[in-house]
Amino acid sequence: MSSRRSLVIAFAAVLAATLRAAPALALCSADAECTSAPFLVCDPLAGSCVECVDDAPCGGRVCERSMARAAYGRCVQCSPERSAACRSAESGARCLSGGSCGCASDVDCQGMGARVCRGGECAPGCRAAGVPCPNGAVCDASGADIGNCVAAPLQTTTDAAAPTATAPLPLAPGGGCALGSVGTARSPATAPVLTFGAVLLAAAALRSGRRRRLSAGLLLASLQAGCSHAPTPLRPGLAGSVGLPHRGVLVGGERVEESAHLRFLRKNDRRYATPRFATVLTRAADHVARARPGAVLVLGDLSAPTGGVLLPHLSHRSGRDADILLYLTTLDGAPVTSPGFVHVREDGLAWDERGKRFLRFDVARQWLLLRALLSDDEARVQFVFASRRVRAMLLDWAVARGEPDELVYRALSVLVQPSPGGEHDDHFHVRTACDAEEVLRGCIPSGPVRAWLAPATPGDSALEVASLVQELARPASWGAASSAGASEP
Repeated sequence: MSSRRSLVIAFAAVLAATLRAAPALALCSADAECTSAPFLVCDPLAGSCVECVDDAPCGGRVCERSMARAAYGRCVQCSPERSAACRSAESGARCLSGGSCGCASDVDCQGMGARVCRGGECAPGCRAAGVPCPNGAVCDASGADIGNCVAAPLQTTTDAAAPTATAPLPLAPGGGCALGSVGTARSPATAPVLTFGAVLLAAAALRSGRRRRLSAGLLLASLQAGCSHAPTPLRPGLAGSVGLPHRGVLVGGERVEESAHLRFLRKNDRRYATPRFATVLTRAADHVARARPGAVLVLGDLSAPTGGVLLPHLSHRSGRDADILLYLTTLDGAPVTSPGFVHVREDGLAWDERGKRFLRFDVARQWLLLRALLSDDEARVQFVFASRRVRAMLLDWAVARGEPDELVYRALSVLVQPSPGGEHDDHFHVRTACDAEEVLRGCIPSGPVRAWLAPATPGDSALEVASLVQELARPASWGAASSAGASEP
């Protein structure tokens, strides 16, 4: 009994000491009554001592307030609603829980040199897959492992080394690429063999009148040979999206023009897409404007005029990717043009740093946009990269309003939070899949095949032509070491 009484007394003493040591609970009417550091500011709404009610006492940091707790204010490096302070922080561009800047993935460290996300902070390093080294250096690790940037080894052979699966293909004069399969070493004599084989196939196809088979065969043969660049005399039909989203170019792309319902966030040339995708984006913006007037769709980056590398993105290289900012409203429900990449929280609110105000995620219009894209046969949506919370809000909205099961299934399939690639709680990243015509012109299908999309394969005849050309290009001494010292697979 005495033991229990002792425990109760001890607990009461600790509780009393804790309450006495908590200045935030002290009542006040003026700052002069708050004397226990760091709680030196009187919150006029709650009448309690807090660390801050604005940024003034924070010495360059920001004051984090809670909408749910009046007697709350602390000086932190950043807050979820005010993450702009992290853009210049070496630790990372994202505001983590606890009010410190850091990173959730390597994407948060982009623009800071060779840095990777390690332990929640951006640290020096590289990855062979995703975080390259600057100034011609190479990463001493393979795959997704973290390594260090080191000087590239000097070439000691007199012959050119064969391209590897991770190195860019060598460009030929005129914007094409050197003949030879990726990951193999072919002797210079192989190129005439491949050319001669292609000429034979061309003559045979012309005699038989099968021009479409000729186009598909030469295209796929050139892709088998490792070429995925601009058109060359052997591949004059390459156009549109050539290659992959993360390794390709854009030939004859179409500039997406602004309209009454569509704007771009920035004034630059990152406004190009395949003609089909450009039309789809404009049509989707018009659809939302007709269904719920008053809002403007804002686009971020698409692709450069000729595609290729578009930093800080890992993709956006072949005209099949588009960053679409989220529809937003005021807290009263009035539509507003998106001011930029503002992060949507679990409660649907988003802090507009520029306007110093809270906005609300416009789920209704965002669902209309997604529905328009998924219902458009020409859109061929393969992915809509978005955060899990944005995905959940959209799916809840669709189910609650009785949207067709097939449409909800499509949305459930394409809405994905990327990893790596950032959370995507501030925009849609839409990717369109190749169609059959684009495959014939150089688009390389990749990723999952959506069941509701028409097949994008050019047909067995084209694949047979490509296989024959590949056989004609096979060296006579298959398996023997080349002059560069590499072996055929």
